[in-house]
Amino acid sequence: MTTPTDKGGMGFEQGQNDLCLFFNPKTLMRIACHVDDILARGNREESTKFWDAVDDKFGLKEWHICEYDNPISYLSLRIKVQNRDGVDWYSIDQSQDLAQFIVDEGMANIRPVSAPMPDRKELLSNPNEVSLTEHKWIRSTVGSLSYFATHSRPDIAYEVNRVSQCLEKPTQGTILAVRRIIAYIAGTLDFQLEAPRVKGTDWHLYSDSDHAGDRAINGTKSVTGVVFLCNGMPIHWRSKKQPATSTSSAAAEIYALSEAVRDAQVRFFIAEEMGIKVKYPIEIFIDNAAGVSFQRCTNPDTQIKGVFDLRDEWVRELRNSKKVSAMKVDTAKNIADMMTKCLSATVRERLMFELSAIAREIARKHLGGT
Repeated sequence: MTTPTDKGGMGFEQGQNDLCLFFNPKTLMRIACHVDDILARGNREESTKFWDAVDDKFGLKEWHICEYDNPISYLSLRIKVQNRDGVDWYSIDQSQDLAQFIVDEGMANIRPVSAPMPDRKELLSNPNEVSLTEHKWIRSTVGSLSYFATHSRPDIAYEVNRVSQCLEKPTQGTILAVRRIIAYIAGTLDFQLEAPRVKGTDWHLYSDSDHAGDRAINGTKSVTGVVFLCNGMPIHWRSKKQPATSTSSAAAEIYALSEAVRDAQVRFFIAEEMGIKVKYPIEIFIDNAAGVSFQRCTNPDTQIKGVFDLRDEWVRELRNSKKVSAMKVDTAKNIADMMTKCLSATVRERLMFELSAIAREIARKHLGGT
């Protein structure tokens, strides 16, 4: 991909926060590159000109425009557009690859379940050692699950992260947990990430922590959960064990919030480079009142004093009201909750409904959709 400084370039500027992204400020086209695969976003006329120019210079195997009856693929992701009640909805899924993965694992006839890990017990239910063959299978299968969990399936991110903690010394309980995750996928092959096509950009950013809620696996360390939505579409999520023990739920939430802010800044920097307007301060929803109070410095006698060095740069950044605004959200509506703990089918269904409701509200607000 060329830049404006290149002779004969096409006018694209390379992103500095993600070197695989390019933006043309004149045509407003955006390009994502991965080795020899390219994903382009722009109006039909400019997209056609771009692909024709690339084809003339390099020779392409093929290129397509995503249309109602013509989904496209990019790095195993299937991208579709459908019109529902006059609103165009774009979706991303890996259903075909997941279906093949289940067949390859010899589980085509596995009985589907409604939750990938409804409680913490099954992973620890059978401490007997696994054979070398079983250990190899676990590592390979969890590696595949990690790929899907990071690309298109936020609904299994926490569960995959949890079994990943057992890869060094897996047990027969690990096998049961992995098989349950696959059984859940088998029953949710139609899962997809989707968002309405609208003018403008709405961000919904969520952060959560479990405060040492899984000591059997993580010891006294807590888990950070982050979920970011852009126009209702999940674009970034992660579930990760915190590096140090937190002495209180507030401390764990504050650390998780700081991680979410760092992740959000990177996404906002990338959005700005891609010609997308972003609004500061960054608003992040958390369900801990102490975390909101700490960020806004509303309690000078906070018990958190002494836990964090208030002179640290990350603390000053977190407390900068011009850059960050922590917003209180009810735990029942905190989507990041699915990144920090095992959830029953009922709770999971409620959170997934909250996630989809955000996209529907954005469609209604911008386009009069339903």
